Amino acid sequence: MHPVGQVADALPKEGLDLRRMLRDSRAPTADERRLNETRHVQPALFVIEYALAKQWEAWGVRPEP
Repeated sequence: MHPVGQVADALPKEGLDLRRMLRDSRAPTADERRLNETRHVQPALFVIEYALAKQWEAWGVRPEP
């Protein structure tokens, strides 16, 4: 499973599908505008950052000890 899916599945749902919200380009719905709230945007940012870190790992990029 893609890292975004893994993390999105592990987060509390609260009526938001972060996967759909992050890839959709249409005008946001009222529910999607909830991402303007800190309690929703922080998990979304974590999902993106985690997926990016996993992609770097897949490319062989590792942090220095």
